[in-house]
Amino acid sequence: MNVCVSIAEHEIQMANRWMDWVIELGGTDGHHLHLIPSVGVDISTLIPKANQAFGGRVSVIKDEEGQKSDWQITQPMRSASGPNSAFRQVAWHFYMNKLGPYFWCELDCIPIKKGWLDVLEAEYNACGKPFMGANVQIESVPEHMSGNAIYWNVPEQASGLVKTTNWTPRGQNQSFELAFDIAGAKHVLPKAHFTNLIQHKFRFKGFESRLEFDAVIDPNAVVFHSDKKGTIYKYLRENLSGNTGVAHRADDGAESGSPPAQASVPEWQGGNDPRAYTDESGVERCKSGLGNTTSSETTVVNKTFTPGLDEIIAQNAVIKNGLPAMSPPWENKEDTERDIKMLCDTLKLFCGAPVYKGRVREALREANIIK
Repeated sequence: MNVCVSIAEHEIQMANRWMDWVIELGGTDGHHLHLIPSVGVDISTLIPKANQAFGGRVSVIKDEEGQKSDWQITQPMRSASGPNSAFRQVAWHFYMNKLGPYFWCELDCIPIKKGWLDVLEAEYNACGKPFMGANVQIESVPEHMSGNAIYWNVPEQASGLVKTTNWTPRGQNQSFELAFDIAGAKHVLPKAHFTNLIQHKFRFKGFESRLEFDAVIDPNAVVFHSDKKGTIYKYLRENLSGNTGVAHRADDGAESGSPPAQASVPEWQGGNDPRAYTDESGVERCKSGLGNTTSSETTVVNKTFTPGLDEIIAQNAVIKNGLPAMSPPWENKEDTERDIKMLCDTLKLFCGAPVYKGRVREALREANIIK
């Protein structure tokens, strides 16, 4: 499997942490690393680590566009021109040189199990589709496949991923570039195999305790995105040193030292049976990609999303006063913050609709809030 990593100026520290961890974790035999540093970024100190991590199987793709943007800011007007440029250049490089599939891996997408690349490659080769990533469903963002994913022949299969897609925020005159994974979503979704090997946590704040780590990490995942602060490494190293946790071998059950099972090449890449199918209920399934070691099947259920008001109402048979049900206060901080946001959004909706204004005033009077 080809692994492609872009490195911007502000990501040198992240790159060092990522390389150090990949060296400790191991399991990259036979796989190749391709680095694309932004123009002007010196990665000379990273090359020795990269060669150690991937056994010398490292190449550098020169940045020919020099596009930069501050994707770290939180304002809605931020432009993705920098990340888009790096992805676009890699996509065309692999397409024109017929280098095959590649795993686009950002530096906050962190391997959590030994054998991570073997398992990703095996399921990808078995799924029978050109793209494989996590299914991302989050509030106020169109459904899309995670940017950290495996891609093949992008310009041909999903041209929207490599086109410059501008958007103009409401009330603004300046246009900005949408992130490639969202801009190309409509082209990717019909050709994507959704996997639970890639865990996507939108704008994750980082791990604050071992308890949180054990609760958040999906035991099926082999990589976790995103942790820009690198808080995950402490707990992964604890697991690697022998503590019980999720960072066990991805090929559990195999004898120590035995080579990973080889996956067949899918039919759409010139191989045989892709072993992918849709069951009677319309759910896409994919037989395990671990060769002849198992005949089990995996149902993809990995979805990251925040329920909207419609979903909350549908899930609750009785809604008091038309408001969504609330979690016990601060029993779960993230759930409570979400509930408060939904409550505020709901009140805003009610207060803004003429049909509800009288009801809102009446309720406020009954509560002795207004006269």
